Amino acid sequence: MPEISPGEYADEIRRSVKVLAALRHMRPSDHFSRRPPVPGEDLISVVIPMRNAGRWIDLCLKGVLAQTYDHFEVFCVDDCSEDDSYDRVVRRFGGDRRLAVFRLARRVGPYQIKNWVVAQLARGRLIALQDADDVSHPTRLADQAAWLHRRRLRVCGTCVHQFFPPGIRPRSGTGILLKAEGYRHSLAIYPHVPAARGRVGYQVLHGRHGVLCKHGSQLFERDLLLEFGGFDGHTTLGADSDLNRRLLRYMDIGNVPKVLYSRRLHHDSLSRHPTTGHRSPARREYFAKCERLQEQIVRALAHGDRRLARTLSTADLFHGDVAVAEAHTGFSIRGF
Repeated sequence: MPEISPGEYADEIRRSVKVLAALRHMRPSDHFSRRPPVPGEDLISVVIPMRNAGRWIDLCLKGVLAQTYDHFEVFCVDDCSEDDSYDRVVRRFGGDRRLAVFRLARRVGPYQIKNWVVAQLARGRLIALQDADDVSHPTRLADQAAWLHRRRLRVCGTCVHQFFPPGIRPRSGTGILLKAEGYRHSLAIYPHVPAARGRVGYQVLHGRHGVLCKHGSQLFERDLLLEFGGFDGHTTLGADSDLNRRLLRYMDIGNVPKVLYSRRLHHDSLSRHPTTGHRSPARREYFAKCERLQEQIVRALAHGDRRLARTLSTADLFHGDVAVAEAHTGFSIRGF
């Protein structure tokens, strides 16, 4: 699959806009499956944490359910929303047998949700992440899984189309390439990032490579997440970046050189809220903690103690606060 050249950027934007328009006009039932997913080597488990996602979740789920890849299961987990997110998903999408929807009894954050699904529910060999306010293009899973297999990688993301209203400036990516339908549009072209096994701290890595990936577009081997303890479930922000930095000590972080995912930027996202955004004290404090961990890993590697470095690189897959208040499942799940 060839790299996207700068001369093709505007065409990729226009193609992405057409994908979103087609999904908006699609009825939820247009791509319903009446057959439940069956565990097997080719099954992909899609994880969608959501909170107050009622404005976005229709387009998100349309993109997932319209995938050309025909063997996946979807876990949509509502983190105590204050809007109608859970009821809306059940009402509009509950007829699809590939979908399992959960409402939690207390708020736990997206990382405990991901850990819980990976550890307790997912039956796929591969885990696909999906943010509730973003949109997967219909060929995402097919193209991404094939590329991951060909490159013999264990984790990869995709290149990303970004759309956002006036007044928002993306942290990464090209400049504005198109203005259409009330949005500005740009691309984020993420590179293939080789493993950094030596004395390279996070700040150097971040400065050299920029943002490693769009976390919501990533596809992982489930065994990899189990092996490294998944996400830091003791926080509600920044744990996607933490996981990728830990993994990067031992393997490449790949990115499919094709736009397969549309990222919606908006003022209500966690990354832009004053208390949780990229410039917030809470996020700076968390990343400082992560940097201290990276320094410990570097010291262990410098002393040749790879066992300690690996231990420090592994989280505990914490999801102990998860409690389900209500569930609607289209397929058989143990305990529900």
